[in-house]
Amino acid sequence: MSTVGFIGLGNMGAHMARNLMRSGHKLIVFDLNTNIATQFKADGAEIAAHPADVAAATENIITMLPSSPHVKEVYGADNGILRTMQPGTLCIDSSTIDQIVSIEIAGWCGKKSSKYIDAPVSGGVTGMFQLYTLDVFRLFLLFILLSQDLSLAQNAATTVQAPTPLGSMAHQIYRILSKHPEYSSKDFGVVYQFLKDQDGEQDNHNS
Repeated sequence: MSTVGFIGLGNMGAHMARNLMRSGHKLIVFDLNTNIATQFKADGAEIAAHPADVAAATENIITMLPSSPHVKEVYGADNGILRTMQPGTLCIDSSTIDQIVSIEIAGWCGKKSSKYIDAPVSGGVTGMFQLYTLDVFRLFLLFILLSQDLSLAQNAATTVQAPTPLGSMAHQIYRILSKHPEYSSKDFGVVYQFLKDQDGEQDNHNS
């Protein structure tokens, strides 16, 4: 099978990369964490020193990175993908990033006669259930991933100058709940309870 370049071997990226290896693909990988990269080397993957080395070695590249700045850096830095990108390269980005950044990077790839596909994933990792109970995993989705998704939506709205007051309010509530010592360990229903308690506290303050 063809060689696949994989950049970003974090909690989710590592599982995705190993699935490709189990399917018979040869991998060339890059990650700033040299320990995880070493583990992949022991399993037969080639290790790249920079993202540019990945692009020089294959025309099929998958990126799975934490945020928009990381993706822009991997593509656009001096030792990034674009420096050595081959014409006809297929780039699949599974990071959850701002839409405007995806559009920008797609333009960069187009100028290199290559294709960019925005293919974000969510829902946690397979191994998460080995580390957390189902309830905690569900809360992780609520207070971390939903907060992140709302943040991306708010950034997109700001870019096109479209006010979303309710979206902004919801984002603030999720951020507060994720850090609140009383509510952070409860399920989705805590949103209503939190707002109810806040209203009660305001009434007591005014009386």
